[in-house]
Amino acid sequence: MIKQTTWLLRLGFWGLEKKFGKVLMPYTRSVCATSGLGLPRAPLLWGAQSLSVPSGVRVLVELRASRRNRCAFCEGAHHAVALLDGHANPRLVASDNYDSSRHFEPAERAALAMVDDIANRDRISTAAFCRLSSHFSELQIAELVWLTMPLLAT
Repeated sequence: MIKQTTWLLRLGFWGLEKKFGKVLMPYTRSVCATSGLGLPRAPLLWGAQSLSVPSGVRVLVELRASRRNRCAFCEGAHHAVALLDGHANPRLVASDNYDSSRHFEPAERAALAMVDDIANRDRISTAAFCRLSSHFSELQIAELVWLTMPLLAT
């Protein structure tokens, strides 16, 4: 496991250096902290690109989870990556008021409510799961939780 983790970490750091010009300090700290638990963080950074969850929902979930975790660096990094990917800034800014904003579809509102539910209660309520299941498959719900948990756990 250690050899595999080391290889994955090197690959992850190489990708960060290629994207941002250097390996950013909070990423090195979070990777080192989670790798001691046998949970390499680096694959989470790039594995999200191949999920079946729509890109817009993925970006909103990551940004909301970073805000709920009160990590200014994470929030800034997710916001910057979202802008580089072509997502509209008003939607990103309005994600704090997703229930009342006209910028969001019902599926996006359900995903953002799931993030709040996990942040508040450490689990998804039955009502939130029913709301999610009307818009997403079980695989997509699992992917949304997979995206959310590491961001709220750090």
